[in-house]
Amino acid sequence: MTGLETAKKQLALLEEKKKDLLLRIMEDYGLEDAAEAESAIDDEEISLEWEECRELDYADSSLRCQQMLVDALALLDSGDKKSVHNANKALETLVREARKIRKERTEDIQKAQEVISLMDEIIHVCDDHRQK
Repeated sequence: MTGLETAKKQLALLEEKKKDLLLRIMEDYGLEDAAEAESAIDDEEISLEWEECRELDYADSSLRCQQMLVDALALLDSGDKKSVHNANKALETLVREARKIRKERTEDIQKAQEVISLMDEIIHVCDDHRQK
């Protein structure tokens, strides 16, 4: 399987995940279709829970980057000199974007780990001081 085929397969999986997420949102908010759900979210007609916002943000950034990768690989496959140049530029841009997103998500993980550690300490102190 070529890199382009693999990237397209991954893109399809990401699109399916986003579709499932939008279906959950549609059910939760009584919306008719995915386009209506995305429009309502964009127009702030509905207020998503923090977890839903985070999931949607992760899905959107993943899809955007994967689509950029598919497009760049398709340009590379064309073999045209100008297309190859444009693909290389697109790949450079994608690397910067992917590194930025990775850094942000790593920071999210570190913050979450701090909260988990604090909750572990609280549980431990409570367990030690509860009357049994």
